[in-house]
Amino acid sequence: MPLFEAAFDSTRSSTKLKLALKPSESKDIEIGTKEFTGDEIQVNLNLFRITTENELVVKDSAFGRSVYTNAIGTKRTGAELSIESQLVIIFQHSSLTRC
Repeated sequence: MPLFEAAFDSTRSSTKLKLALKPSESKDIEIGTKEFTGDEIQVNLNLFRITTENELVVKDSAFGRSVYTNAIGTKRTGAELSIESQLVIIFQHSSLTRC
């Protein structure tokens, strides 16, 4: 979202500068591990938590315009799992001859 767009409070009949929006502040923590299984496989597991104060969220949306406000406190928690491996592809060249 462009900052310029978030700074205005738009309704159907008027548009005015919204000076009450506050900057958001986030704190996050993440812990993870990597495991190498076999010669070519890597497994990653990460756990995370993000807390944000004054996050910009949509208050209202109409006619292609959105009005933004600050959310007092938001939290996100989750896990990420990834598996990485070398992909070995063996190509065999063959030809087709038409007589």
